Amino acid sequence: MPKETGVSYRTVLRTLKPLESQGFIKLVRIEPSKKGGKESKIYSLTLKGSLKQTMDFITRLKKQTNLLRKKFSLTNSKTSYVF
Repeated sequence: MPKETGVSYRTVLRTLKPLESQGFIKLVRIEPSKKGGKESKIYSLTLKGSLKQTMDFITRLKKQTNLLRKKFSLTNSKTSYVF
């Protein structure tokens, strides 16, 4: 994951531990390293994690919608737009 995200291995671990302890992800399996290094831990998103992700997305979408409404003054417009 550090290669894909551009962040250090340590930062990834610091992010995964709280997510796991709060029940958003769970450890599925541990795979041995192909090159003799550290093993790979494979995580899966839990239902709680999926719901959190969905709610965060909806919250961001609502904020963006409100910003667009303000920017284009859609709330006071005679023309009705639905987002």
